[in-house]
Amino acid sequence: MNLNNYTKIGAWPDAYYLLANLFSFGGAFTGPWAGSLDRVAMLGGFAGTMQCFKGLGTNDFSMLPSDLNGATVPPAGLHNFISGTPHLDYSEPIQRQKENL
Repeated sequence: MNLNNYTKIGAWPDAYYLLANLFSFGGAFTGPWAGSLDRVAMLGGFAGTMQCFKGLGTNDFSMLPSDLNGATVPPAGLHNFISGTPHLDYSEPIQRQKENL
């Protein structure tokens, strides 16, 4: 069980993107958490399926999702952009999952 902090939410045509930093009850940073809710289903009045990613490592802190503003929508199928300080370590391929959020 972890406590979340610095939660960020980004609205995008396909999903609501949620990002947070996780901390243990003792206060130690345990890594970032990322999730998305099915926006299309939710706007249609249905339950929004959630996808979660955790265990991304402790080298990244306070990742931010982009947020859609204005009347011009991105091309269909384009996923949300997430900014942060990437830690590229090819000996730990789990880090690469962040590129697929």
